[in-house]
Amino acid sequence: MPVEHILPVWRMIIRGVKAIDMPVRVILKRHPEEGAGHVERYRQIIVEENALDLCYVADIDIKDLLIASEVVLNCYSVTAIEAAILERNVAIVSTGDIDYPMPWHEILGVPFCTDSDQITKIVSEALSSGQGAPTWVDEFVRNNPELIDNSTFDRLTAIVDDVITKGPQAIRTSDELPSSLFVTAPFHEYLA
Repeated sequence: MPVEHILPVWRMIIRGVKAIDMPVRVILKRHPEEGAGHVERYRQIIVEENALDLCYVADIDIKDLLIASEVVLNCYSVTAIEAAILERNVAIVSTGDIDYPMPWHEILGVPFCTDSDQITKIVSEALSSGQGAPTWVDEFVRNNPELIDNSTFDRLTAIVDDVITKGPQAIRTSDELPSSLFVTAPFHEYLA
């Protein structure tokens, strides 16, 4: 994500969370491709926004952080799906001036926030609902049980067993195979 996009998003998140009328802690986990310069700039924004008491940048395992989180605000990352699989409230955050290549908010059925007021509203709602309340990703999880219940492994095992049982006639010929093992899609480089 370009710096000119991600830094205003971070500032927007801080402002949105500062307006929440309950105790909140925001932990920013930098993207693995971001270096020390990014982290220093994130920390500078925390100071500029007078948010040292509620925001910090941590170098922590993302899975541990997701498990400990009640709400995950995601700029643009596959982490949104990881959080959904862990049944966390997820919201996608953007300044609205850039099109993300994957519409995570549509895929997951979660809020898409483009200003600090929206962030205040959705985070407040999520925190007020309490533990055990429905999350924004419940429908996504219901519609994709294979991401949770290991049924993909079970189906793959059944397919392999079937091929072994049927022998060579169960294997497709080379002209029946796709030309590539990889799905192709439009790609846009954000780290230019």
